[in-house]
Amino acid sequence: MGGASELRGAERRFKRENVGTIEWCKFGVVRAVFTCLKHLTEKNHNWRYLQYLSGVDLPLKTNLEMVRIFKQLNGTINADVLPFERYRVRLIKGSIKPPLTLWKSSLSALISREAADAMVKSDKVKDLLNYLQYTWCSDESLWATIAGNPEGE
Repeated sequence: MGGASELRGAERRFKRENVGTIEWCKFGVVRAVFTCLKHLTEKNHNWRYLQYLSGVDLPLKTNLEMVRIFKQLNGTINADVLPFERYRVRLIKGSIKPPLTLWKSSLSALISREAADAMVKSDKVKDLLNYLQYTWCSDESLWATIAGNPEGE
């Protein structure tokens, strides 16, 4: 029943991350999501998968069905991977080259703990985050670009 008091208790247990301003189609979305992903990887909790859903997504499976699906995916990233439209780049032509081949998707994705750990340690992903600051709706390129370049090429 506690309501507000339970929420205050939760606030004391979880560190509040400073993720900056979040606006639709702005880099702040990517910064916030990646800050939270980094925070999750630093935890000693035994989590295996992060299912990132947008505010309008809803899984149509039970938790048990989802766990079975996650196991079948065997640690891979599950995200749409579509061609990246060049109009999304807001740079003067040739001023900065993308560190990876760019792909487009939604921000919704399924990421294993191993993949998340590798992402937050990867210099290529750090370079990608820097580059994505200069693209339009960068959140639609984050997971697909990482998943679409499994060898970090």
